[in-house]
Amino acid sequence: MHKKALTSQPETAWIFDVDGVVTNNDTRTVVETEILQQIIERLKRKQPVALNTGRSLTWTIETVVQPLMNQSEDKRIFDLFFPVCEFGATWGIIRNGETSKFIDPDFTPPEFLKIKFKKIASKYTDSMFYDETKETNITTEIKDGVDYDKYQEGRKEFDQEVSELLLEQHLNDEFSLVSARLGSTIAFKNANKGLGAKRIFTLLEQKGIKPKRFITFGDDLNDLEMGEEFHKSGFEVIHVNVGEKNQFSNVQTNFQIIDTISSFDKGTLEYLTSFNK
Repeated sequence: MHKKALTSQPETAWIFDVDGVVTNNDTRTVVETEILQQIIERLKRKQPVALNTGRSLTWTIETVVQPLMNQSEDKRIFDLFFPVCEFGATWGIIRNGETSKFIDPDFTPPEFLKIKFKKIASKYTDSMFYDETKETNITTEIKDGVDYDKYQEGRKEFDQEVSELLLEQHLNDEFSLVSARLGSTIAFKNANKGLGAKRIFTLLEQKGIKPKRFITFGDDLNDLEMGEEFHKSGFEVIHVNVGEKNQFSNVQTNFQIIDTISSFDKGTLEYLTSFNK
């Protein structure tokens, strides 16, 4: 699909990380369902909304996209909703309520690496599981009901083994181990929240959309990559941090960072509702 002539200049494009931002960290589902209504209100105003996550597209559709679309009879509004997953390597395009899935062929990990990763993960099945839904990343995640401190103990050993695997296979130049709150992932080094932002920008361009500004939401340091990418392209950016407060106190950026009072998904809802006042 080629870039279209400019057809729309909405005031704001809204970009959300998913875990701990839209979904609840404990249930890994959308608990603050008012967030979905807030997104729908923005789509009705023809303001584009995107997700930028390391999650798989399959999981994201089941957990966020489908519940979102169930909230509105008018499915046409979701043509402006863009789920971008696995750090920009997979994405969905929605037309009339139907989601088409896309995968960047440049991000296909070698099969032997998946096999070796799964073998290491098999030693830690008491606290984590291998995510079979990923297309381009290789991931384990904390099991439901597992004590987080117990998970962290095993995860340190697991991460060490995976780091040694990348070193032994001479793959450190191409892949990195990303340790997030809920899981550990082998990802291509050039697949990150910045690539996800580039993907979102391309999808908007393909529809002839050029927002005046981007408001990004995240709970971790790597979420700043979204704002950095949009700012680099010449756009006004506001980043809403719903994670640990003041975690960016020693980080210099060229755009505004706002810390919410509430944390995680409650912080997201706090900002969205206050923005409407």
